[in-house]
Amino acid sequence: QHPRAIITPHIGAQTREAQRRIAMIIAEKIINFFKA
Repeated sequence: QHPRAIITPHIGAQTREAQRRIAMIIAEKIINFFKA
């Protein structure tokens, strides 16, 4: 704990690269669902 520190653990998921990766994973899961 530090009086001048704010910790936000979920901020890493907000980059464009992370969002693109998440979108690809979700798309693959949807495709695999309909193939089954």
